[in-house]
Amino acid sequence: MNRPFEAGRTIDVEVSRSGVWTHSPAAPLAAERLPGGSRLGSIVRFLLLLCGVFVGAGAAVLFAFSDAGWAQPPSSWRAATPKNPTVLRDAVSAGVEAGLALYPCRAPLEGGVQIGRYRSDFGGCHIGYAGKELEIAPFEILGAVWTDGAKAVGPGSLVAGSQFALDSSAAPTPEPVLTCRASFKGGTHSGSIGLNDKSCNFGFGGRAIASENYAVLQAAPWMTWVPATPSTLPVGAIAGGDENGEPFFVCRAPAPHGLFSGKVNKALLGCSIPYDGKELVEKRFEVLVPRWEASSGGAVAVAGIAVGRQADNPLFLCRTQSRGTLQLGEVNETLAGCHVGMQESDVSLQDYEILVQ
Repeated sequence: MNRPFEAGRTIDVEVSRSGVWTHSPAAPLAAERLPGGSRLGSIVRFLLLLCGVFVGAGAAVLFAFSDAGWAQPPSSWRAATPKNPTVLRDAVSAGVEAGLALYPCRAPLEGGVQIGRYRSDFGGCHIGYAGKELEIAPFEILGAVWTDGAKAVGPGSLVAGSQFALDSSAAPTPEPVLTCRASFKGGTHSGSIGLNDKSCNFGFGGRAIASENYAVLQAAPWMTWVPATPSTLPVGAIAGGDENGEPFFVCRAPAPHGLFSGKVNKALLGCSIPYDGKELVEKRFEVLVPRWEASSGGAVAVAGIAVGRQADNPLFLCRTQSRGTLQLGEVNETLAGCHVGMQESDVSLQDYEILVQ
């Protein structure tokens, strides 16, 4: 039907002179784009420096996994059918219309792969094409990838932070912290797992709960971390679980001896992380989101991720404001703007953002 677009391969990171964490196209994500002047950013950089990252002119390797014995992560795009309750589990919400979330989708059309938007009440992926709004099913939807079990820990795993142990006889011993999730008492909770741990730890009821049945979040080149508060969670925050029908979103926060992954929603007062057998709720935290870059007039960002194609031309996912909504569509250099299938037409909007790595 179409060519797969892989989520990533390595966990190498580069550090710019300005202190902004970035990654190469081959590297999914470690810790990146931390606010250079923020106290949280300074704490995070300090913790990562303790883990052996050299901040300088050249590239630096944060944690290097051997590929031996590890499967590469699956694509962030997965097959979907309309009005299927499981379709939206882990799907990335990137837009809003009529009070409902919009999700990036793509589908084969006229020998290519076109990009559009999906809503829970749609009968397929809505795509703007040849002046019309088309509804196509089946389709693929963009989502975060969670892999079950210990074998999920490998080259494609998302490195959310670090932890190190201190004792009287040894120097600090750094270890990567990955994002995991586990089911508990009718809910699903995101938390932290060290590279050598055998259980996923998450905060619940003031305690740190450990579960040996868990899944690990896999990295994708379009993921990044941004500062947030419980009342200002950004559109597109990556969901890590739910409780009583309310989603939890993946967050990370510093604590003594490390930077840990956890969960947050509007009902919590901060990012809930596991630490030393307890649940800590930290008010200063970051959430995991898709990375967008502003553009206009058909221009495509250098770091844009091609997720579709028309003839031999790549197509890029874009999003744009329109009449009180946040729409999703496609753009490339041959188009004059972000093309959105809406109002039974193929609408071109001049100012937009592009999904980038």
